[in-house]
Formats: sequence, structure tokens, C-alpha cells
Amino acid sequence: MLWKRWTLAVAIVVLQLAAVLLFARGFLPSRVLLPGYTETRVSTEAPFQKAIIMVVDAFRSDFAFSDQSSCSNLHKRINSGGAIPFTAHSTPPTVTLPRIKGLTTGSTPNFLDAVLNIAESDNSSTLANQDSWLAQASRDGRKIHMFGDDTWIKLFPGMFDESEGTASFFVSDYTEVDNNVTRHIDTQLDRKNEWDVLILHYLGLDHIGHKTGPESPFMPAKQKEMDEIFNKLYNSCDDDTVLILLGDHGMNEVGNHGGSSAGETSAVMVFASPKFEDVKLTETKETSPLPWTDTYKYHSRMDQTDLVPTLTALLGLNTPKNNLGVLVSQMLDLWSPEDQLNVLKNNADQMIQILQGQASRDSDAKEVYELFDALNNNPSVEDYYKFLYEAQSYLTHASSNYNTNDMLGGIGLGLLSTILALTVFSALTLAVQGLKRLYLIILLVYFISVFGSSTVEEEHQIWYWITSGWMAFLYISGSRNKFGDGFNWMFVQVFVRMMISWNQTGQKYTKKDDMATWLSKDGNHPVLWILILATYGVAFNKVWKYGFSKVESKLAFLLTLITTFASLGFKITQAWEAGEVVPAPLLYLMGLPGTLNEVNARMAGLARFAFSTIAAGSLYRVLSLAGTDKVNLIRDLHAFLTLFLITQSRIQNIPLFVVYYFLEIFLRKATNRSFIFSSRDIYQTEALFQKLVLVLSVSTLLLEQVSFFSMGNSNSMASIDLSNAYNGVTLYQIEFVGVLTFVSNWIGPLYWSTAGLSFLLEDHVRNAIFAKIAEKNNDLKLTTKLVQQALTLRVYVVLAFSSVAISAVMITCFFLREHLFIWTVFSPKLLYQFVWTVLQFAMVDVILSSIFVVLVYRSV
Repeated sequence: MLWKRWTLAVAIVVLQLAAVLLFARGFLPSRVLLPGYTETRVSTEAPFQKAIIMVVDAFRSDFAFSDQSSCSNLHKRINSGGAIPFTAHSTPPTVTLPRIKGLTTGSTPNFLDAVLNIAESDNSSTLANQDSWLAQASRDGRKIHMFGDDTWIKLFPGMFDESEGTASFFVSDYTEVDNNVTRHIDTQLDRKNEWDVLILHYLGLDHIGHKTGPESPFMPAKQKEMDEIFNKLYNSCDDDTVLILLGDHGMNEVGNHGGSSAGETSAVMVFASPKFEDVKLTETKETSPLPWTDTYKYHSRMDQTDLVPTLTALLGLNTPKNNLGVLVSQMLDLWSPEDQLNVLKNNADQMIQILQGQASRDSDAKEVYELFDALNNNPSVEDYYKFLYEAQSYLTHASSNYNTNDMLGGIGLGLLSTILALTVFSALTLAVQGLKRLYLIILLVYFISVFGSSTVEEEHQIWYWITSGWMAFLYISGSRNKFGDGFNWMFVQVFVRMMISWNQTGQKYTKKDDMATWLSKDGNHPVLWILILATYGVAFNKVWKYGFSKVESKLAFLLTLITTFASLGFKITQAWEAGEVVPAPLLYLMGLPGTLNEVNARMAGLARFAFSTIAAGSLYRVLSLAGTDKVNLIRDLHAFLTLFLITQSRIQNIPLFVVYYFLEIFLRKATNRSFIFSSRDIYQTEALFQKLVLVLSVSTLLLEQVSFFSMGNSNSMASIDLSNAYNGVTLYQIEFVGVLTFVSNWIGPLYWSTAGLSFLLEDHVRNAIFAKIAEKNNDLKLTTKLVQQALTLRVYVVLAFSSVAISAVMITCFFLREHLFIWTVFSPKLLYQFVWTVLQFAMVDVILSSIFVVLVYRSV
């Protein structure tokens, strides 16, 4: 019976995976793209012959235009009329790959591009066969040189006459990655006759944002560096060259991006040329800098896709076939009145072809068609813009080509997995109907919450309330017989509350102060480092007491010291390198400060050494499996895992592990005190054990959710933390970076998953009591049977939730596929739920438990 249920568990996992893949195939958008290239020749004279495109990754509008900006040269050019500034709207997902697609083809991004953006080695997103302004330039015989983010090389293979790429995801480096671009400038400017378009894509500012946020002490210097480069390029321009400075996207308050907040979608766009100083391009003189504003709206607004028809018109190129951008009106005075109408007609003729490919005249696009028809009767500039903006709005929000059959098939498989999981779960909990009903209510509440955009954005609030309510219920039920028996639950609630208060997340309250923010403020760093050292003290004790428990005492102490200090030394160095305030004694201990290049060279080695010591200790513990050593395997490995998770955490989050440690202690005490020592039916083994397993399994499952959000995570792609994704990595390797990215973002769930296993199987008090019960009942195999049942029930608690969760998200995305927030709220939630389902629940919670059964109980 046991193995049948485990086989069914594996089948449920396979069903979940198949459901997600099938649903994704039908759900992820595939807009109708017109094949081929625009062939109609442009009849107007081009104002410019050459273009320099300077892309500064994550160049948020305030970094260039506000009074907090360090771009003094840019401000001077704006004030003189030589530069025309815009705040350019970046359509989500605000990550590099889809934004480059939008900036080159003029089309709106595909949500799948956000996923491919992480897999740097992926080649499935190439634009080699799609029309773009680069393709038009190449077909016109123009020569293009590119230096910087290698995403361009992968998107446009064979398009560049000269190029050198830099790795866009190696966020630990924000110095050399830019120097490798800048070192080409002098040579390229000396050889201007060898290129028509020069592209420079700088990554350092984005990397600073990921590592230390937009208010990093390194940010002003980086802005000034970019400003000096802009000024150098501007001074090299003649009247035949246009310089375009832009950001592919912005960043949020913590330095990440991918979502739809104002900071992430507000990027820099500047058109600059000495020619502009002679031609009045704007009715009112622009002034810069402007007062800082949290709306990030400065100067005129434009859509990023508007760059495409504007650039092609400036260079005399054809507009790409699938462009949805509109020529910015501020550039019109570069043409004669007659040519102004011609360039707008070119834009309109190209746009109407897309409309004809997506909507008939009898559809809801009827009014847009009527505006185009009106252009046949002596149209004005205003008439063209009225049509262009209406067509742009309609096409941008046009429905994606969903495959509803695949979507419904995925939902069907998800519901089948839900039915199977809930059926077995109900069969395993016949003796605890009250607790079972409460858990089913939790599942129902979560299922309903997924249908609201606000509750998805603020999902952490759902889990905070559910977890607090669950613990309160356990407190009440646990102290029913004797009030003092519930005392430990009060401490559990206190530590849960501390977790909740550590990081504000979501959308509504993300700017409010929290514990992590307070610890990061000037003057509070001594408190932060005291807490960090205390955390490492706790980790040292766990590794010494448990991890090396089978080693002779003095040797165990030495090994623990080396293992713990390796991690601490790396975090000290990492903090200093990131601009954090580190106490002088700790800097002296690590031989800091040195030059930034020296520290960067040491970082990878320190991380590798820390990982190696942790891995060696874990491997030794696994290889020492014999006899009673099996009993505490998870507890001992959990000690090493804790140290690894600390190493992968942000500095401000490290003290949370002390909270986890004490919460773990009091949860164990509270459970034993309330449900064993005070139990009136202690010899009713089945009911008692089901109650214990359900209490612990649900509690740790809820703590997985709470800890995920307490680390600062959310359902927005902007909260993905890459600051620890490259620890120990010197070259981009998707396998290692992928694992480290998952670990550094799922730290809390990984901690509580293994802690939950240890709770269930390695509590000495509980095991001793059940051994006595087994002896009394003359059933010496009772303990082993109970362990097997515990693992099985725990797995089905997880599977019941994961099946309900993934089904709920798929159903939501199906019915709300035309919702305004489908790509900014619900689609990222689907992606997160996929990771939860496949990696956390299936790989960690289910398969890890299976491995434990094989390793420890294979003889049964």
C-alpha cells in the first residue's frame, strides 16, 4: 500500500508538470507577425547618415534628468538645445531581451522573452529572420558595429560587421564589463568611415542596481562615467551623425526590474546632435535637471517602440514591417512641410498593414480604419498622428493568439492531479477530521485569492494572516486541557511576527520601513553586524553539534571553525565590495580594503572555498551512514544546509536565520507539549500520529510560504534576486547560475522543507514515546510503520496544495486572459507557481523525501 501511494505521488507530479507545459504552450502569446521585410523605398531625404546608439542598461529616467543625477554634461546639452530628452515607457516585462526586441523591431514584447532572458545561452529568440531597423540598415548596405551586451549578438547573428560581446548576467562585475566597451570607442571614432551605425551597450549601472540598489554609493560615479562617455561621443558628432542615449528599462526601489512599477517602466531616451542647436525642434526650451519625482516622469513622454520609426526616418531607412511605434513629433522640423507628410505617410502605410493582418473592417477596429480612410483627403500632420496613435493603442492591446484547447487540456490535467491528491490525502487523515477540514479551508481560501490581481500582488498578506490564524488555532486547541501547555505557541507567534516584519514586499507597502531597511540605515550597521555574528554563532553551534557529531571533539571544532569562517569571510568581503559599511576589525581580519579589482579576483575563490567546505562536510555525513547514524541524518545535513543558505542570503536577511532557529525550537516544543504530553488518548496511536504529522506538515508548509515573502520576494519578476547568483562563478554557466538563482530566491522554503522532515522523523522525545507504545502493543515494527506513514502524509499535504495552487493559477489565467493585468500580474504568478511546483514541491519536498526513504529505510 505504501509503495502504491508513492507511485501515485510520482504520477501526480508528472501530471502537474504535463499540465503546466501544455497550458504554457497554449497561453504564452504568439502575435501575428507579418513575414518578410518592408521593400517600399523611402522617398524623403535623410537628415542623418550615421547613428551612434548608446544603451545604458537600467538607465532610469531620474538617473539622467533629475536634480539627483550626476549627468552634468547631458544637462548642459539639453539646456543648449543639442539634446532632446524623453521619458520612454518600457512595456513589461522590463528585462533586457524583450526590450531590445521592442527597440529594434518596434513590436511589443512576448512574455516568454522574460524567461529566455535568464537563459543567456538560449538561441531560440533570434531575430535573424524578422524585420528590424538593423535588418533594414544591413539590407541597405549600411555597416553596423556593436560592443557590449552579447544579447545583441544572439538576437542578430551575422548582422554586425564588427562586434564584441559582454556577459549581461554576470552582475558581480560592474567595472570591467563597461571598460570592455569603452576601450573600443577611440578606435571606432578614428575609423568613422568604416561604420554607419555604432552600438554601445553598457551593463555596469544595471549590475550596481542588482547588487546594491539605486541608492548605492557606486551609483553617482557610474552615472558620471556614463555622462563623460556621452559627452565624448557628442563631441565627436558632426551634423550628419545623430547620437541616441537610452535605457532599455528602469529599476525599482531595490534595484531589480521585470515588473510594471513606475521606476521599472520609465527609461531614458535622448536624441542628440550639434544639428539640433541650429534647428528649433521644440516649441518650448527644455531645462535640466528637473526636481526629483517618484512618478519618474520628466520632459516629454514617448513609447520605446517610437524609437524605431523615428530612427529609420532619420537615417532614410524603411520602417520594419511589424513596427507599432510612432515617429516622435519633436523631430518633424528636420524635414520640409511636404516631407513631414511623407515620413508620416510611410509610418501610417506600414501600420495599416499590421492592422489588416489582425482585424477586419467590421471588427472593433472599425473606427481606426475610418481614421486611415480620412487620410486620403488632404491630410494634415494632426490627422496622421490621430490615426497613428489610435492604431498603436489598438494593436498594442490586441488579443494574443491563445490556443484554448491546450489551455483547457492543461487545466484538465491539473484538476485531475488535484482530485487524486485530495482523495489520497482524505484517506490518510480519517482519524483527524477537524484538522483536515481546516486545511481544506486554507486551500479554498488560497484558491479564491488567486482570482484577484490585488491579492496576487499582495499574496504575502494572505499567508501572514493564514499562518497567524493557524498558529492561534493550535495555541487554543493545544492549551485546552491545560493553559500552560499552550505557552510555547505564544513564542511561535512572536517569531512568526518577526519574520513578517523583516521585509516589506508586494506593491502597496513596499516603500514602508521594515527591519531590513532599518538595519541598512546609516548608524545602524553595528547592530546589523552584531546580529550577523550572532547568526554565524548559531550556525557554528549547529554544525559543530550536529554536522560533525561523528568526528572527534577537537577535530570537529577545528573543522567547524574552518567551515563557518569560510562563509563569514566571503560575506564580509562581499559586503565591502558592494559598498556596505563593515566594522574595521572585520575588514582587518579579511585583509581589506584593497583595490576593487583585487577584491573581485578574491571573491570567486572565497565563495568556492566556502561551498567546498560545506559540501565536504555534507558528503562525509552521508558516507558515514551506518546503524544509528541514520536516525539524525536530516538534522545533521540541515546544519550544513543552513550555513549554505546563509552564504546565499543578502546581508540584511542573514539575521533572519536566528529567528528561524528559535522558531524551530519553540515549534517543536509546542507540538510535543500540546499534542503528546497533554494528550488524553496517547495510546490511540493512529489518531495521535495523524494529528502530529498534519500539524507539523501544515505548519512547515505555511512557514515555507511566509519565509519566501519575508526574504523580500513577491510575485513580480522584479523581485528576483541575482546578487548571489554568481557566487563562486567566474564564467557564465547556466547550470550553476540557475541553481544558485533558485537557492538564493527560495532560501526560506528550502530551510523549512528540511526542517519539517527533521521535525517529523528525528524528534527524540516523540520517538521514545512511540517506542514505548510499540513495546506495550508488542509491535516492534510500529515505529518504522509510523515513519513511513508520516512521510507519505507529508508528501500528500504538499501535493494537495501544489495541485490546488497550479490549477487555480491556470484557471485564473484562462478566464482573465483579456484582463488588463494579465501580463503584469497573472503571467508572472504563473511563472512563479511553475517554479514552486516543479523545483520546490516536486524536487525538494517529494523527491527529497523519496531519497530519504531509500537511504535510511531501504532495509524495511
